[in-house]
Amino acid sequence: MCGESTVTVMAELYVPLFRVSPLPLQARISYLLPSPRTIVGMLASGLGKYLGLSPEVEVGGKKLRIRLTWDIIGSNVMVTCRAGAWVYKTSNTLRVWLIERHDLLRSKGRKSGKQTKFARKGFPKEVIMDAMIHEYVACDRLIVYAITNLNRFAEGLNTLLEEVGMDKVNPFEVPEMLIKSIRLVDRVGDSESIATVIRASLVKISEIVEEGVLSNMAPIRWIETHDSSMNVIQDMPTTPLIEERRVEIDEEKVQGMVLPLRPKFEKVLYYEHSPYRAKVREGYHIIILDNGDSAVIPRNLLHDERRKRGGRRK
Repeated sequence: MCGESTVTVMAELYVPLFRVSPLPLQARISYLLPSPRTIVGMLASGLGKYLGLSPEVEVGGKKLRIRLTWDIIGSNVMVTCRAGAWVYKTSNTLRVWLIERHDLLRSKGRKSGKQTKFARKGFPKEVIMDAMIHEYVACDRLIVYAITNLNRFAEGLNTLLEEVGMDKVNPFEVPEMLIKSIRLVDRVGDSESIATVIRASLVKISEIVEEGVLSNMAPIRWIETHDSSMNVIQDMPTTPLIEERRVEIDEEKVQGMVLPLRPKFEKVLYYEHSPYRAKVREGYHIIILDNGDSAVIPRNLLHDERRKRGGRRK
């Protein structure tokens, strides 16, 4: 069996509508699929609930939610996703209360010494409401994958558990821990994007190759050649593992991601799931899963490269 220390957890989610926006706070647009940063946040939230950790408690100068998201999941787990069969983007123009802008104006007025004329209930007349376009994405189902090395993940998590006074975990406990954590995911993106995990399970790696068909989202800089000219490519916020260097959580770092989606028009524009053939760069592998899906991962997530089958060595 290949990749004995590398585990892949798959989750199928029902998400009627979701919005995953770019990093700026006031954005109301959405990516067609959740970004890697969003997925690690989902998994970290589930892991924190599973371990019974309070997300706002500070340990080592950082809040636990940041440690779980960035130092544990983001640094040790390759995350990716795909739609089941299709996604469709919709938008609405909504009138919204701009409380944040009101607070900024009031603060600015105090600093400048100017008086701001307020309407009833304390809101400036000119900023009571505004129109904003809100985008949401609908999909038939969302398939999420989390791929990690057992020893690497356990080592990172145990460092944190030791700091909070909890018992360490054995690497072989990690698969069940990840499955139970991902089952606790209740939203994708913003707080309105409620999600239900239909099922979550381990998926075995059946083959490891350097060239093949990719069915999930992948960083474009990990790919040497591809036939995805018709696929959607979007710049998305990434993770320390994808950046392959230390990245602070507040850095607005993005990478081009190839989405297994192609536009199609039948009365309305939508996007259908479209795997594409690719050859990865040196230092990366395509893993073929026994359910027929595939993903690209860094070589260092595999415990022993000499035991791969079906692939060629460079």
